[in-house]
Amino acid sequence: MTTIRAVLFGDLIPAQSGATVQKIEEAAERLAGAGAVPQRAETSPVAMARVVLTKVADVLNVPVCDVLVGAWRTRSTLLEAARESLKQPGTVRHVAVTSYAFPWDYSMDVDVTLNGVAIATVSVTTTVELSVLTLNAFVQNGRITRISSGDIVIATGLHLTGSTAVPVEIPLAHGERKLPLIYELPLPAGGLSLVDQPATFRG
Repeated sequence: MTTIRAVLFGDLIPAQSGATVQKIEEAAERLAGAGAVPQRAETSPVAMARVVLTKVADVLNVPVCDVLVGAWRTRSTLLEAARESLKQPGTVRHVAVTSYAFPWDYSMDVDVTLNGVAIATVSVTTTVELSVLTLNAFVQNGRITRISSGDIVIATGLHLTGSTAVPVEIPLAHGERKLPLIYELPLPAGGLSLVDQPATFRG
């Protein structure tokens, strides 16, 4: 499954310290160039910025489908169909969505430490715009039981943010992909539940 991290920075995030993918390196140079990390004799601002971006990448290792399903469970045509299907058990409802888009933002503060001492805090915000195109799904008993077609277009951005008198927002990285839903959202054997259902007790 594709993650937000992969869309923003690329598919391969190196495990070894010091080895970075190109997009993380470019973002680190922008971060250092913005003066977000201080100058120190022991190490360069780019090296410290690289560590910050690697931490951010770890946090963003979130499957795109998790964000999508979370939105569907909050408010969507699929959620309405799932609720209605519970009122008529066994009935299969076909849901066709031509276009459905929503934003998802995540802000975080990352401490920059040197020799165990915090020397700065970097604030960044990840913005995600998810668009679902030509979705055809089938809902039964409160669950998505089949997806026959549909694509996701995901656009991501990472920005350095600041809460000064004049808000600061400097772009650090961006990415965009089109993904087939049938592969990005594998359904469990019993279907994907969209609504909370009472537990069933067996004596």
